[in-house]
Amino acid sequence: MKAFLLVYRRSTAELLECRDLGEDRAKALAERFAIEKRERHDSDIEVVILSARSEDALRRTHSRYFKTMSELASDFHVGITSTSSEESEEGSSEGRGTPLR
Repeated sequence: MKAFLLVYRRSTAELLECRDLGEDRAKALAERFAIEKRERHDSDIEVVILSARSEDALRRTHSRYFKTMSELASDFHVGITSTSSEESEEGSSEGRGTPLR
């Protein structure tokens, strides 16, 4: 598994950096700590090391780091809408639940 270093600005959902650091986990952690030290005064910056077979796999499993703020908001809205629809369908099905009295 490869180690990927990501530097992410939370407030704007902006991926500032994405580097493939290969399979050397110690090197990846050293890079992460150096960037965290450099950015220590900015709590809006998130620095992470993630493992994946490829960048494509990383983009699938950790997609939030690669989406824009509007894409994240849209995904959230779709998720809320889907959940509400499913709950409405469950509530209207005959034979489910116990009537309140």
